[in-house]
This record gives sequence, structure tokens and C-alpha cells, in this order.
Amino acid sequence: MTHANRIISIAKAPGVLKLFGEHAVVYGRKCVAFALGRYATVKISRYKEGLISIFLKDKGQRFEIDRNLALAVQNLYDSNPDSVSFAFSDLSRQYNNSLPAGSHGLVLSRRIFGETCAYGLIVSQFMKKNEDVFGVSAEISSDIPEKKGLASSASCFVAFAVALAGTCQKKLPDRGIIEIARHGEIIAHKNRNAGRIDTAASYFGGLVSYRAGKITKYDLSRVEGLKSTDLIVIDTGPKKSTAETVRHVRMLYEKNRRAVESIFDRIESCAKTGLQALLRSRMEQFGAEMYRNQELLARLGISTKNLDLAVGICKANNAYGAKLSGGGGGGIAISFVGKKNSKNLVKAIEKNRFKAFKSVVSKNGARDFFEARRRAAA
Repeated sequence: MTHANRIISIAKAPGVLKLFGEHAVVYGRKCVAFALGRYATVKISRYKEGLISIFLKDKGQRFEIDRNLALAVQNLYDSNPDSVSFAFSDLSRQYNNSLPAGSHGLVLSRRIFGETCAYGLIVSQFMKKNEDVFGVSAEISSDIPEKKGLASSASCFVAFAVALAGTCQKKLPDRGIIEIARHGEIIAHKNRNAGRIDTAASYFGGLVSYRAGKITKYDLSRVEGLKSTDLIVIDTGPKKSTAETVRHVRMLYEKNRRAVESIFDRIESCAKTGLQALLRSRMEQFGAEMYRNQELLARLGISTKNLDLAVGICKANNAYGAKLSGGGGGGIAISFVGKKNSKNLVKAIEKNRFKAFKSVVSKNGARDFFEARRRAAA
């Protein structure tokens, strides 16, 4: 990135934690999530005409995307309706065939192939809307831990899409930007249903639910129960990829559809009852539904010994509720606990060599920052 260039667009997008409904949401059930007070930031500056330069600051990785590359990724995506597990050789062949005669195009690096595809597919979505977003450089950074279940990739894709949208001639609708960002998640998690709740929660901020295409945002300012409650995020260690745990649940579903459908129905019940309890500040009932949801996720085989142990520690230390958050197979557990019991809970967690930190719900999402930028520019 050329730091001397003036920043023309900037966006921040929060990470996301799941309260209820992960995995079941893929099968049409309700999922509830909220935005976490940690952020991905994207800064856009001018760059060479016809190119987009991507600098992943935290990884020290750089790559460029041109129109031909974006189209090659889009064509490969469109030609594989049942799969998004792209083969590097396939992309290379399609991309090279699309280049004008005598052109050498861009050099793709295997090391950053996944990122190239994900951001390239996002760029191609702007092209579909006849928006020219080329000629810019994007610096992407984040304070959200990766591969822990905090939607770190979704927040980066949302911030990138919002920042690019800030350079467009016309204002894109909320759902349009969310869907553009979600294409990055589709590639990252190798699943065409991926990212629906994560991108929505990161974009809108606060508390969000998703079910079968319907996104609902809730006002948390009147939830008195949260004012006397701490949110504890517990890192239980390495986790499997979301793609792997989604595939595991899919195999269970195909093996015993009736039993798994029953579990999904009960998870949705947790989501509905738990959400209403939270909105009414009935924290004990809210927490009980979290514990219930955790038990159901464990029955799906996506919890781990460390996640079960962390949840057990929370229950033993009078937390309202606790559960894994995200794809499972390790990673993050979350807990809501009364402020008077918070310190003892953190000590108990750290005694078992887990890392824990207090966090807050981010009331503002990328949309709020985006709108503020537009008003300031008007």
C-alpha cells in the first residue's frame, strides 16, 4: 500500500459471537448472534488503474486483483454449483485462458490462493452491479483472533465490501452489501450457505437473528439485565475449521435425518425462548437455554472435552449460561455471568489454563460507520 496516498474510504466491522442456533441455521432454523467489540479495519487509497491491491497487514501478505482474475474466479464459482472447493490448477487454467493474447496477467501465489479467490469473488460481485471499484489499494487489519469462532474472516470481508461500496457512484442497499461480503465467506468456508448470520451481525451490529433469509435486528439499549452482567469469552484452544464441522454435521444428517432434524428443532426452540428471555432481562432463563443449546451441540459431536470443561466451570461458578460459539470443534466458549461472580469465574477459568477476557456487545456495525462516512462526505 502506498501510504502517501490519501485514504478515500475506511470501514470497521465487528467480530461476531453466536448466542444460539449455529449449524441448525444451515438447515433453515433460527440463529441468534451479536457483534463483538473487536474489529477488522479496511482503509482504501488510490492505486494503479485497472487493479486492486490487497495488503493483509497482520499476515504481511500482498496480492493484486484485475478484472480478468475476478472474472475467472466468478466463472469457476458459477461452473461448480455443488462445490466451492476450488482447485488451483482449474483457476489457473481458466484465468490464463481468459487473458488477452500476449498478456502475462498477474502471478498467483499458492500461499495466498484462498485469500485471492475470496476477495476476487467479492470484487466480481461489484462488477456484476456495473460498479468500477478498480484503481484502489486496500489495507486490511484486525484485532479479532483468527480461527477461534469469532467470525474474523466475516468481519474482514464485511469491512472490505463496505469500504469498496464507499467508493461507488451509487448507494448500494444493505442486503446487497451483505450478500457481496458473504461471497468471501462462501470461499473461506467452502460452503454456499456460509456466512449468513455472521455477515449480517457484523454489518448491522448489536443483536441480530437470521432464519430462512429473514434478518431481524433488536434494540439492546433497553435490556436492563445486561447492565449487571459480564460477557466472558473463553479460548479453549485450537479448533477444527468450520468447513470440517459443517461437513461432520452433514454426514450425521444424511445418516439419520429424522434424529438430527429433531435436534435442530430443539436448538431452534432454545433460540426462540432464549432470545425472548434476554430481551425481557430474564437472565436465568436466558442462561438455561444457553446450557441446553450446548448439550444439543454436544450431541451433534461438535463440542470437545475442553469446551465441555469450560462450560462446566461456568456452571459451577454460578454463571447464568455458557456454550460454545461458532463452528465448534474447539475454539471459543462464551458465558454470561453476574458482575459479582465475574472475577471468581475468570480465576477458575484461568486456573484450568484457558485464556479468558471480558468483552462487550458492539451496538454499532459496519453499516453505522459507513453511513456516518457518507453523511460526512455529503
